[in-house]
Amino acid sequence: MMHATDHREETALPVNPATRLRWVTYTPGRCARAALVALAVLFGACASSPPLEPEPLPFHVALVPLDTVEVRAVSSGLEGQPTGMQLAVDPAVLSQLIAESLEAQAGFSRATLLVQGGPLASAAMDEVERERMWIDRAGAVQADLILVCDVSLSPTVHQEANSRFWLNFPLYLLGGPFAWFVRDRTYYMDARLDAVFYAPELLNTDGGRLTDPFARVASVNAYFGELDQNFITRAHGGLGRYALSAIIPAGFLAKESEAMAASLSLATQDSLCRTLAEGVQGDRDDLLRGDDLATPFYLDATQLTLESRADGSLVLRGVVELEVLSEVTQMDLLRVLFSDGEGLALSHPPVEHEFDAGEDVDGGRRRRFAFETQVVPPPGARLLRIEIEAGQREILRRRYTLAMPEVGISAPEPPSGTAEADRSAQPDAGTTSAPRGSR
Repeated sequence: MMHATDHREETALPVNPATRLRWVTYTPGRCARAALVALAVLFGACASSPPLEPEPLPFHVALVPLDTVEVRAVSSGLEGQPTGMQLAVDPAVLSQLIAESLEAQAGFSRATLLVQGGPLASAAMDEVERERMWIDRAGAVQADLILVCDVSLSPTVHQEANSRFWLNFPLYLLGGPFAWFVRDRTYYMDARLDAVFYAPELLNTDGGRLTDPFARVASVNAYFGELDQNFITRAHGGLGRYALSAIIPAGFLAKESEAMAASLSLATQDSLCRTLAEGVQGDRDDLLRGDDLATPFYLDATQLTLESRADGSLVLRGVVELEVLSEVTQMDLLRVLFSDGEGLALSHPPVEHEFDAGEDVDGGRRRRFAFETQVVPPPGARLLRIEIEAGQREILRRRYTLAMPEVGISAPEPPSGTAEADRSAQPDAGTTSAPRGSR
């Protein structure tokens, strides 16, 4: 009686009784399966989700440019082995990248990189005069916040093979360029960015210093420590390295180079900017509320809306929250101005609105002031600026900025099933979506 033969993809060699080990050879079928597993891990690791749209922050922030990047001693706790590669971060380039990320990734209505008068003029100033210069420049562009950053790093890059290094072997046996895509080496850096936001209206006093703690609104820290790289990134187009990968697994090649050091320097700058933006979004309540400030009130950004009218005007609605356990017990004035975005005010005089008595909430510990005012934007308006103030013995202010749309802005949709919702379902040619900073 014949039995069907069981064709196995593994070859069993004689078993050593002493060790009881079983040797398995890699046949084409087993090698293909290993390669498929490797490719699944590889492309799964390479996939990344698209960046999320940041929650809007209704502020115009002025960034003081970096003068230098502090170079620290190599961190003793840095993993991997030291290389001959050195990080090089350009303060001017990093300043520009930070300003761009504040709008695109952090959600600010506008970010302005301040410019100093000139190297000769700046060199003749002492530290106090230079700080006053930045305060005056922030006031000239009508900024709501001033951002001061400090960057420090350890220049020497470390590296080591990571847990994906083993994928080089089945992919090398399979043949082809698959191993080029494996991020099999980890590079370790030590770079840190410390950012502090200040309220400029609290610094516009005689002798006010840029870093006075009483004007501090919030602080955010960003850190960059490691980056996984594949052979394509490490080789930087070197044909000799690609040719050599035909006889040596790619994981052993192109570990360091000048081009690689430049690439890691750029990655360090990009990561610090992205992490800073994520930190700003994570601490957005601190910026909005300003708990560290002496001003016990703030504009609730979640309740802020603009509605366009057929006559070209805008209706601004919102809510101001006041902590009544302070000397301030009543909000006084809301002021609306328009700007061209370059520091030129376009509305003279500004539109002013007086607050009503407000409504006690949270057991009387807070008071809520709802407001509604109608404004007409002048031609060329790009930013809508809001100032709220209160105080008997001393006037306290907070400022906010919204980016103007090309046309009007819509109010939030009313709940379905209501008469207001039925009316809003009818088309309205004068309404568009809300811009950044208005929700």
